Amino acid sequence: MAQATLVEMQIKDGLRLINRLGREGVTVKAAAWVKENESGQWYLYLATPLVGEDDATRPAYRRVNNVVRDMQEDGFWIDPFEIKVIGPHDPIARDILAHRSSHPARIPTRFQGARLGELAVDEAYIYPPTLEGRWVFTFEYQRRGQTTHWDVVSPGRCVRCALEDSWNDGEVRFKEQGGKVVISVYSEEALEEEDATPAEELAAQEFQKRFPGHKIVYAPEENESSST
Repeated sequence: MAQATLVEMQIKDGLRLINRLGREGVTVKAAAWVKENESGQWYLYLATPLVGEDDATRPAYRRVNNVVRDMQEDGFWIDPFEIKVIGPHDPIARDILAHRSSHPARIPTRFQGARLGELAVDEAYIYPPTLEGRWVFTFEYQRRGQTTHWDVVSPGRCVRCALEDSWNDGEVRFKEQGGKVVISVYSEEALEEEDATPAEELAAQEFQKRFPGHKIVYAPEENESSST
């Protein structure tokens, strides 16, 4: 990666790759974009058990590169030469995990320390633990009797999925129980921006698809209710 600054596209593509590897059965214990001090270049470090105690990396590179080549057919811009695989026991991986534990977040967090393990770095962006349960937004709507109006019970809580559950970006799941509807949405954009709006728009689209002509009714804001 020739540019000095890591662009948003690379961060998003890194997350896409990590999620795709998980669906392909490749466990990624830790991941980070790292700007190496010596070369001045950015590399995506992936810590995976495919790299054994003997530090043999060929099996890991083979699996990762196969996935990358498949993704490149669909607008994926990370070059295989920008990826470095390491074992979970590697000091770099241990430092990534330590930083992640002390800075829990749902989006990549910036690391400005001088070293990861024995590697001198200028900076890094460390990914959250995507394979330890993904986060989804849930929206609950309660129907007003037999009318076409649905009150918003929950405007978008962010909850952790089950460990074995798999989601694709933009995926929407619908569940109806009596007069209540629960819509769950996995949106990488919403997670990255820490704003439920993109997920809420997908939920509203799914609601209208299921209940054409019905209306979602939001509770009035406090300042609005106090002024009426």
